[in-house]
Amino acid sequence: MKKELIGSIDRITEQTACIILNDDEHQLQIPLELLPDGADEGMAFTITIERNEEEEKRLAEEIAALKESPSQEERFFLLLFTDYEPLLFPRTQMRLRRDRLKLTTTLRETLST
Repeated sequence: MKKELIGSIDRITEQTACIILNDDEHQLQIPLELLPDGADEGMAFTITIERNEEEEKRLAEEIAALKESPSQEERFFLLLFTDYEPLLFPRTQMRLRRDRLKLTTTLRETLST
């Protein structure tokens, strides 16, 4: 499953580039750090969107492992997200996991001092 989009950079702000697709109906905002060096307004790019089933499988396994053996801190934070359905939004869960780990580390550092 693969889709190629063609668009050009309409404008650049401090942190993002607004890319207008050639269909003139859609635009994308992409962080500047994801664009090639030297990207500037007016330049055209091809954007390829391709499903990555290997990464999906890896993420699903990582999420399942987290659900099977959460640490004490993770159990606490899982309670905060009881209405959240991780199978529907795996990327969101990964972001939440990173945030939980950062918060857990901060809590540990605070409690140990």
